[in-house]
Amino acid sequence: MNSLLFWNCRGARKKEASRYLKEIVKDHGAFFAGLVETKIDCLDKFEFNRMMGNNWDFFIYPSNGLSGGILTCWRSDLVSFSVTHASSQAVIGELNCGMEGIWLIATVYGDNNCYNKEKLWKTLGNPSFGKLPFIVGGDFNCILSQDEKKGGKKFVFNKGALDMLAFMRNLDFHEIQATGPKFTWCNNKNGLARILEKLDRCIVNAKALSKPNKLVVKHLARVASDHCPLLVKIFSNNFHTNKELRFEDVWLSYRASWFIVKSSWQKSMVGSEAEILNKKLRRSLRALFFWSKAKNGELNIHKDKLKLEILQLQEEEATSDCFSELRSSLLRAKIIDLNSTIGRLQTWWNQRAKVRWLKEGDSNSKFFHNYASAKYKSNVINGVLDLDGCFVEDSEKVEKIFFDYFSNKWARRRKKSLSKSLNFKIVKELNYLGVKLALRRLEVADFNGIIERTSNKLNVWGNKFISSAGKIQLVNSTCLAIPIFSATHSLVPTRVLHIIEKLCRDYVWCKGNGSKGMHFVAWNVLCRPKHKGGRGLMSIVDKCGPLRARLAWNFIKNPDSLAHKIIAAKNGSDLWKNLNLCTVSTAWRILKIGAKHLWPFVRWKISSGEFINTVNDTWLLNRNLSSWPTYIAHMDGSTNLLSGFITNRDWDVEKLRMYCGPELIKIICGIKIHSEQDKMELTYKCSGRSLSSVILNSFFSELCDDLVWSKWKKLRLRPRVEFFWWKLRLNVIPTNSFLQQRNLIDYSDCPRCKGIVEDVDHISVKCIKIHSIVKLLAEWGYVMPTFCNFSDCIQIFSNLANSDPFLGNLFCSAVFLCWKSRNKLSHGGSEDSSMILATNAFCMSVASFSCNQSLENWNTNQLQLSNVSWCPPPPRWIKANVDASISTNNRAAIGVVFRDCKGRFLGAFGRGLLHWDIAQVEILSILAVGDITKDWMFQAEGIIIESDNLNVVRLFVDNINNNFDKEGILNPKDLDFLQNFRQVHFNFFVRECNRLADFCASLALLSDFIWDDISSNKIPPSFLSMLKEECLCN
Repeated sequence: MNSLLFWNCRGARKKEASRYLKEIVKDHGAFFAGLVETKIDCLDKFEFNRMMGNNWDFFIYPSNGLSGGILTCWRSDLVSFSVTHASSQAVIGELNCGMEGIWLIATVYGDNNCYNKEKLWKTLGNPSFGKLPFIVGGDFNCILSQDEKKGGKKFVFNKGALDMLAFMRNLDFHEIQATGPKFTWCNNKNGLARILEKLDRCIVNAKALSKPNKLVVKHLARVASDHCPLLVKIFSNNFHTNKELRFEDVWLSYRASWFIVKSSWQKSMVGSEAEILNKKLRRSLRALFFWSKAKNGELNIHKDKLKLEILQLQEEEATSDCFSELRSSLLRAKIIDLNSTIGRLQTWWNQRAKVRWLKEGDSNSKFFHNYASAKYKSNVINGVLDLDGCFVEDSEKVEKIFFDYFSNKWARRRKKSLSKSLNFKIVKELNYLGVKLALRRLEVADFNGIIERTSNKLNVWGNKFISSAGKIQLVNSTCLAIPIFSATHSLVPTRVLHIIEKLCRDYVWCKGNGSKGMHFVAWNVLCRPKHKGGRGLMSIVDKCGPLRARLAWNFIKNPDSLAHKIIAAKNGSDLWKNLNLCTVSTAWRILKIGAKHLWPFVRWKISSGEFINTVNDTWLLNRNLSSWPTYIAHMDGSTNLLSGFITNRDWDVEKLRMYCGPELIKIICGIKIHSEQDKMELTYKCSGRSLSSVILNSFFSELCDDLVWSKWKKLRLRPRVEFFWWKLRLNVIPTNSFLQQRNLIDYSDCPRCKGIVEDVDHISVKCIKIHSIVKLLAEWGYVMPTFCNFSDCIQIFSNLANSDPFLGNLFCSAVFLCWKSRNKLSHGGSEDSSMILATNAFCMSVASFSCNQSLENWNTNQLQLSNVSWCPPPPRWIKANVDASISTNNRAAIGVVFRDCKGRFLGAFGRGLLHWDIAQVEILSILAVGDITKDWMFQAEGIIIESDNLNVVRLFVDNINNNFDKEGILNPKDLDFLQNFRQVHFNFFVRECNRLADFCASLALLSDFIWDDISSNKIPPSFLSMLKEECLCN
């Protein structure tokens, strides 16, 4: 049993077809048969058993009336076959051959229509099929050259042949050279009307060819159908191994055997006495075997031949009057030889039946022969009894029963012997690379080490001499980072993470003497980003999902990695299938949690659309069709996948019109269809942040940006001062009014200003101590604006952040020190004087700006680039400023401005487009430089391309230096236009120096434009005004 069979039988119920099929299976040892055009719509087990036998199993795809139909059958006692795909053109499944591995087998019945046959090529081209050795056989209804046809019309290289050749070329399939008749089909006509073609064939992928077994294909005789059966020999030997040479008792009945043994035994051997004995035994046994094979051959054949000869001699004796003495002696000799042969056969059977035959008796009984023949089948187990006494025939269940039995019987002893020989310890759990590995579900107690490490860190630091801002910095950089690795790579219980966060909260708000303090701000507010009104802490409970999303993306992005192959073999590769399904595998659960957070940040790169769900998957810009703000017609089953709207690598506009409106069709048709297969890509690229950071920041996308606080960053406040003013804005400073509202004290007056309520407005603007400090600063030349309340103070210093940040820093430092002095007074100490507070405030502000001191004396004669205005390029160079703009409705635009070394205008243009990612639009703006470049520009010494996106500039610099990005964001062919320039330099400038390009990008949101001439009346006056201003500055 070592062959596969594919055959177009033209009706499986025909007696001729059934008989011929049995004959092929018997003669050639086929254990799998794929029959096409069976013309059977249903088949029960009883009818199939009459056709093939009891030890065969089958799968049938019904025919359409009297046409089509596919039947696959296999020896269930030798192999197992699981169907993975079934259609009218192909039945594909995994054939498990035990020790010979798993093979993918496809039985094909190709459609005559080449357009319908495209579905067959798409099915066979499934990427998941390429991981196993793949054999495709059957009736393809397609010929590839004139050599495969004889008679009839001349061969034409049509679409069907081209598609098949493209399929074999792209997926690395090869046809195996066959023996036997050259043509596999005949129309069974006579004379010139007779046509022969090679419609049936067998093709295999590269993995099947690389197997050590040599694949052999043979075209068998065309008997019961007009198609030849295809026999594919995939194994060099049968499933049963060759038997060892054994001594046969029947040899003792021959005197010659004694002389053969004597002759072999007398030959000299070299070695020890034991080696010489073994060699003589093997030599004698081999000599007896080949002697018996040459002399006797088959005893049964010899017995039948003697019976026939004896019968002929006896008939001759009865009919002939002159039966000679010589013939009579020959008859007696034949009879003696027959009796001797029968005796030897009985001895042969006795040796195989052994003791059981003596109990059963008759050597010619059915039981005797069945028991002796059972030795041939001893290597195949059809079924076993389980622990409940039930007979189990399923191969997988049989395997499990054996595995459980032997593992329970010898597991402990085998483990001990292996551990002893390898010098390993047997443990139930261990720590590997900081991750707990155990043969059970991990509990809180398993992670006490993480909690202990965090607690030890906090105890070592203490809290007496560390400010609240310093505590937040330590917690964020160290304590909250301790459990990150374990929480990412293992299923750390959520309770452990909550305990660690509680330790950090208590440390931040505890008092200097170690007693518990009031938690003035909720933990979730502290964990917001600073531009959202928080302090930038990270909640490890919230960050677990985004960190695992990185692992899920690596799993999807690297299908050839060892981790992907191992995990996918057990669980599959679709992370979004049954997201809520519980599984035993820890790794799979971690990947599924990561996939849940990753889903909103990946989109499909469209090729064929076979794997893309039209409604639920993200492929339409940065969202799926179900969340798109429009109406679509109800879709039927044929359009569930996006491939239903793609024809010949292009959008099917007519079909789109059946479901979508004209505006949506225009957006869809603008999406590029790639030549590669469908694959996922990140929605946001080149952001300068990790994938986990992007996902984590999306949790706060619904919160409004704190625009006021973003301006206050320019004041360069010290961390303690900044944290104080952040609490002041939230009104969580423990003023007397604040404490009275919480029933902690029964008064609200300021300790300095009796009879006046101490609230936020008072301590920041109205306190007499603040007034005295501001008066001193005014005498020193630092006049503060006049404030009515705390809100006015915030607004005024937000406006001064650009023009005079030092003044704002000075006032904020003064208010902070005034509050610290007030606390001394409230707790029974002596308050600092206004002079000391003003001096300390001034020193703190000077220290904040000391790193930005000007070094004018060191570069008096050096040409310096301005940080606040546009700078011209070197002589005979050209500078192109690029920028991009994007709105919330996915309307984006790019703008480019060209100027020479004297700042003169050379050209500008703006173009609108649809996009969602500002970084990718910035990339498109640089690539658009080549669209407006004139030939005369290539004569310049070089070109400088400036952008206000540092990440994009670094991306282009790395590509120019041949350090191509791993994510494949840029296509090297898109940068070919840069080779036309003599030199190319990319530069990053702040946004204030890129005003003209920003103006063009904003204007392009309304309409596209191109300006070639400065005198054109299409150029807005505001653009000319900014151009003139920048020229005068330089």
